[in-house]
Amino acid sequence: MHKRNLSLVIIGALLLPLLAVMLAPSNVAGLPGTGQTQISWVSATIDMTSNPGSSVSAALDSEGFVHVSYYAEDDALRAIMYATNKDGTWATQRVDSSSNMGSFNSIAIDANDRPWIIYYDSINKDLRYATMKSDGSWAKGLVDSSSDVGKYCDIAFSPAGSPAVSYYDADGMLKVAFFDGSKFKPEAVASMAAGSTWINFFSDGRPVVVYRDMSTTHLYYALKTNGEWSEEPIDGTPAGSISAATMGPDDRLMVTYTSTATGLLRFSSFDHGNWTSENLPASVASSASKSIAVDGSGSVHITYYSTTDGALMYMDGTSGIWDSRPIDTNDGAGVVNAVCADKIGKISMVYVESSGVRSTLKYLSSNMAVWKVYKVDTTGGNVGRSNDIAVDLNGKTHLVYFDGNALIYATDVTGSFVSTIVDAHAGQNPSIAVDVDGAVHISYHDQVGKHLKYASNQGGEWTVRTIDNSDNVGYRSAIIVDPTGNITIIYTQDELKNLKYVVGKNNDWQGLFNLDGSKLVDTYSRPSLSYDKDGVLHCSYIRSQHLYHVQRSQAGWWGVPTLVDGDLECSGDTDIVANPLGKIFISYHGESSKKGLRLAIFDGTWTKDWVASSAVYDQGNWNSLTLDRYGQPQIAYSGPYGNTLEFAAWYGSLWQFSTLSWGGVDGIISSSAAPYGAARIAYYDEDDNALKMAMHLTTPSKMSLSIWPDKGSAFLSWTGPIWNGGAPVTGYKIYRGESLTDLKAYVNLPADTYSYNDTDVEDGKTYYYAIKACNSEGPGDLSDVIRAEIPGEGTNIDYTVLTIVAVVAVAVAFVAYVVLTRKKR
Repeated sequence: MHKRNLSLVIIGALLLPLLAVMLAPSNVAGLPGTGQTQISWVSATIDMTSNPGSSVSAALDSEGFVHVSYYAEDDALRAIMYATNKDGTWATQRVDSSSNMGSFNSIAIDANDRPWIIYYDSINKDLRYATMKSDGSWAKGLVDSSSDVGKYCDIAFSPAGSPAVSYYDADGMLKVAFFDGSKFKPEAVASMAAGSTWINFFSDGRPVVVYRDMSTTHLYYALKTNGEWSEEPIDGTPAGSISAATMGPDDRLMVTYTSTATGLLRFSSFDHGNWTSENLPASVASSASKSIAVDGSGSVHITYYSTTDGALMYMDGTSGIWDSRPIDTNDGAGVVNAVCADKIGKISMVYVESSGVRSTLKYLSSNMAVWKVYKVDTTGGNVGRSNDIAVDLNGKTHLVYFDGNALIYATDVTGSFVSTIVDAHAGQNPSIAVDVDGAVHISYHDQVGKHLKYASNQGGEWTVRTIDNSDNVGYRSAIIVDPTGNITIIYTQDELKNLKYVVGKNNDWQGLFNLDGSKLVDTYSRPSLSYDKDGVLHCSYIRSQHLYHVQRSQAGWWGVPTLVDGDLECSGDTDIVANPLGKIFISYHGESSKKGLRLAIFDGTWTKDWVASSAVYDQGNWNSLTLDRYGQPQIAYSGPYGNTLEFAAWYGSLWQFSTLSWGGVDGIISSSAAPYGAARIAYYDEDDNALKMAMHLTTPSKMSLSIWPDKGSAFLSWTGPIWNGGAPVTGYKIYRGESLTDLKAYVNLPADTYSYNDTDVEDGKTYYYAIKACNSEGPGDLSDVIRAEIPGEGTNIDYTVLTIVAVVAVAVAFVAYVVLTRKKR
């Protein structure tokens, strides 16, 4: 590389991080104090059509995505199935078109993140395997066809990356088959074996198998050293036929099983040649399904099915210190289960719920389920039961709430929440909006005079005025500010049951007109406002127990209210938001033969469906809607037991649910989206006597990557993500491939690194690169893929223009974030 060009590359590499500091808002990732970290399990349904049955196996790839093999017992299938969430939503497919395949199966992921599945052929009594090719199809073959072989099978990869399989034949012979690069080679290990098998490798490459000896009913492990197998007992306690094992850090082998003598769940650990065993704080039937995993810190995670409770149970801890609790109490949840844990402690569970004629395959995870919960006001006495929240473009929180007498405003702009009394004499049911300059605007009800009031700190100091001094107006209202500072307030005319509006700017107010003069408006339900991408204002509200929508054109003309949902009784709060593609979403409460939370979507026509409902338990009366970073809906709402806080998020083709608070939630639930869609939720917790704010921690946003190819190298440079997800960036993951569809994880780098020089390239070849930022929640969004053509002989490159263009592109990317749209009410 010429020295002048090398200098430009170095200057560009130095400028890129500098531009990130100069152009990215310094407080976009700021957090309001420390807060309390809280895990709320995310749940989803993987398969409710194929009648998943007797065997389920799960594994994680290098990105933490889940891959599942399972048996579909539907009479039309009886097939081995595969499911994964690697593309952001759950997708299922049949692995082998033949029937009666997979009643025993296991899955593992190779070094290239390709799934390998082994499965039992019930017709031919063979053990088969399938591995996914780059085009998504399956390459299939035989593991062993010597006799009736393949039940209770398991698969693992050696440190060198070769698969090995453990299983039984019909005579009770424990066998292991090793893959030699083209085929599996079986060998006998031990006779008189039965029950579950498990295989893995110690770090020195020695294979180890856990199994049950039929003659003693004790658990054994078989170890191959210098080409010879040896077998030793694990525990002198008689064990049930179902066991589970895992390999932890420092070659620590761990097994969980049920003692048939006591009915207690036990745990045994092999550390440096010695086994230690203990009873766990749980009692289950010896035949119940169980699974075990260990994370990067050495913490153990166990799932098991309790026949006593008919529920999926979860236990975590280390030797001598365990915590056991139900994780899904639905009848028959967890009859078959599998658990995985990644290096940073994220837990994924896949299990069968079988409570009737047919079964469902379900998923629970702590991934993307971490929240920071902050106490904003601990006065108690329902202070904060009436509230609203907004997040500005810098990621700072603005909260407004009613203490029974006064309107109080709290913000974390300075780093922790600081509160101010805005109006000492009024403040019921406030609504808040923040303009592009960071000024706060609030509409609220004067509970004494029964008027509509407005407050703002636009001039630096708080000013308060009455907007409509008519009697009995403004019990519920919504406020919004457009990018030019025009304010719109809609509010209820309470005794007359009308919906009114007023517009203003710089304290010049016009209007007090009827938006809906039908005298049928539900004045106890919250209306809502949102602008779409074209500047059209949309409003949702309840009238005559039905959901209505009305919009105002860019020219300022209101249309005729339109019925959205007249099929059932609607009540409670409504919330409306438009995404960047022009879709309109409304969350609301409905009731017919069942009751609960509903979502209406306008994409040319209105469609409506239940989000969460029950014929017995009500839910969703209090609800609040935001959009995630992909423009998909996420809803905070009151749960089925009346005092829980639930969160539903749409991922591609299904809802994923989590519970943020298991009790004490009472009153209005409000939410707003931080930069890149991370939800923040305000709610009152009467058990804790506190107004709280929960902030969703997410993975980092998409990054910008630049590259300078040269002979023998490719120099990569980047800046940190604009939005870190609410948690510090812990590192960067670079991907490389020789085609757009062949990207693989290539190198991991620390958080303080902003460049990388790849010298493992061949001159004259083309490579493709991309990058992700990582935080405690995992890897973030993948950057655009950059093509790098490594020069061959006789090729020279002038980097002057490339450097300037790259630097300018990064600058533009950071400046562009300020036009991020978000919902305001």
